[in-house]
Amino acid sequence: MKLEPRPYQRAIYNSIVQQGNMLVVLPTGLGKTLIAFMLIETKIKEGKCLFLAPTRPLVKQHYNSFLEISGIDPSLVTIVTGEIPKKKREALYDKQVIFSTPQTIKNDLLSNTLKTPETFSLVIFDEAHRAIGNYAYTLVGEKMNGRSLIVGLTASPGGDRARINKILANLFIKNVQIRTKHDADVREHVMDIEVKWIETQLTPDLKLVKGELDRMIAEYAQKLAHMGFPPQTKSKRLFIALRQKILDMNSPAKYAILVTYSMLLNLLHMQELIETQGASALRKYLEKMATKDTKSAAALLRKPEIMKIKSILSSTSEEHPKLPLLIGLAKEQLAGKKIIVFAQYRDQVALIENALQGAGITARTRFHRYATVLRRG
Repeated sequence: MKLEPRPYQRAIYNSIVQQGNMLVVLPTGLGKTLIAFMLIETKIKEGKCLFLAPTRPLVKQHYNSFLEISGIDPSLVTIVTGEIPKKKREALYDKQVIFSTPQTIKNDLLSNTLKTPETFSLVIFDEAHRAIGNYAYTLVGEKMNGRSLIVGLTASPGGDRARINKILANLFIKNVQIRTKHDADVREHVMDIEVKWIETQLTPDLKLVKGELDRMIAEYAQKLAHMGFPPQTKSKRLFIALRQKILDMNSPAKYAILVTYSMLLNLLHMQELIETQGASALRKYLEKMATKDTKSAAALLRKPEIMKIKSILSSTSEEHPKLPLLIGLAKEQLAGKKIIVFAQYRDQVALIENALQGAGITARTRFHRYATVLRRG
């Protein structure tokens, strides 16, 4: 390994080797992935190693990091995702280290494209807190149980003890290693962070759009309540959970209720986009909606309020006011330093990158979908 592990990383690694299946809970930025890579370098002597991450960009990021810092021959390492045809995937499973998405592995286990799960000595579940319900991690955990060392990695398993116990059960894990930034062996490696909130107001055009969306959301929330399903529009988790309650009902009215629910779901997402991302993000979302073959999307796009919103968006050059604020902060702070800008959506990364470059600041996407790195040109 080209990186020297910190004492707490070495201690966690030793615990896994000695105790077996383990859930590792470690704050973001403190090196969970390095522990996984250390285990791969050890367990590859006993069999193949599988590293699972929820998304293709994250799989690629881990794959590149592994090639960069491990001492393992790159020809023994591969990425396997659903973008690769099934016939080619079958041959790739002969590699010694495989980085993949859980859905691909689940599908290939069920179809017997992955014929030899017993040859894996190690399976890493990144973002292991997703191992709940029907998520693909649960089936992969079941198939790999008893065959492989199973290690889950997470920064936030959740505060609900029952949920944590379910994660442990689904991945057949009995041992947990937890570190916080306050632990003695971690504290010296954590930098103090100063958080500064900067408040801003939406531009006039964005306020008009938000006003239309607010009125529509109130209308459809009331409709759904009258149908017997009052929505919690201020909690995304509770609102998403409402869909399953509708699906569970035994009534022909279920489908009409689902259409209303889906329309409200779209409206809430549009509201979030205009409040936090700006005109470009909402414009692109509406364009994508127009390509969907669903009753809820078609019904929404016919609404006069949505037509008015589209008219405002097509005629405005205003972006979210936080963008010029970001440019100002970047110019102020870039004095022989680098800055990382995180964004929630992939399209926004490109928008931010272009805006910064237009302001004379050298910027490029470092991890696709996650961040833009700035440096003085």
